[in-house]
Amino acid sequence: MKKALIIVLVIIVIAAAAAGVVFFMRQQGSPSGSSGTGTIPFGTTTPTGAYSSSTGTGNVVTSSAPGSGSSTITIGTSRGTVTLNNFYSTAAYTTQDGQTVVLQDQADYQIVYNVSDSSFIISILATPLEANREAAEAAFLAQLGISQADACKLKVSEGVPIGVSDQYPGVNFPLSFCGNSTPM
Repeated sequence: MKKALIIVLVIIVIAAAAAGVVFFMRQQGSPSGSSGTGTIPFGTTTPTGAYSSSTGTGNVVTSSAPGSGSSTITIGTSRGTVTLNNFYSTAAYTTQDGQTVVLQDQADYQIVYNVSDSSFIISILATPLEANREAAEAAFLAQLGISQADACKLKVSEGVPIGVSDQYPGVNFPLSFCGNSTPM
């Protein structure tokens, strides 16, 4: 009985901490529609006015400065270069430090881009997990304007918070349509 109570308390504490992080991110982010103000420290300006950033993982991201009117961003990966829509202009919000860009913030899922390592995280926030996973992946492809093959070249992980399902604690899933995928 004590063990079950302790487990329940731990789950409540973790869920509260996760809610606090989401709340903090929303408070730190800029509202939708305020993109393009140059507040995102995306990289260093080159003589041509393009931005370039190299991460520790070997990815190289280039584009025109966020908000400069460029419609695409290019991400170099170990599997090749991927050109995608400039999601900075369509993002739900960015954190104040510019290191996290929230592409989609829906009740059933959230899609986030991490500037530091050029990675995307898709969080499934409600059941049914597979249906919401499919919806999140479709939104991801549509917003970025890329094919499934190009999406599989990117660094993308999917997860389910323990508050939604304790069946997959700490599990990072690849995109469902990539060769190494597993069902939720």
